[in-house]
Amino acid sequence: AARVDPLFSRLGRLPGPPTPSQMPREYFELLAHMRYDPVPTAERVRVPVLHVYGAGDRHIPVEESARRLRHAYQRGGNREVTFGVLPRAGHGLQAHTGDHECVSCPPDSTSTWRLAPGAADLVDRWVLDRAQRK
Repeated sequence: AARVDPLFSRLGRLPGPPTPSQMPREYFELLAHMRYDPVPTAERVRVPVLHVYGAGDRHIPVEESARRLRHAYQRGGNREVTFGVLPRAGHGLQAHTGDHECVSCPPDSTSTWRLAPGAADLVDRWVLDRAQRK
């Protein structure tokens, strides 16, 4: 059987659009997460940072996200920031081909989650480079 998201399963049984009082707690937690703006935090970060994106991410605008964060770090004075974009990766740095991005593959799916090529190497190199500078 395919995996069913409990939040959307409950909402799907309502006879019409839900009122705020009918919305489950998880919905409001999801909204808070989706509305989080990392820019104010990035302006205050003073330690080395690595951002890794998947070029095939269909959930966030990769170029805009990197641009906004890059400017935030610059305003805050952090010059030790690295951005990496993996060409065959999705939102969770999972490998994908073509237009397919499997964020949460159902058990009966022919797709399986696996780390995108080069992701582990990119992180390893970044960490080792910083460790050698000490």
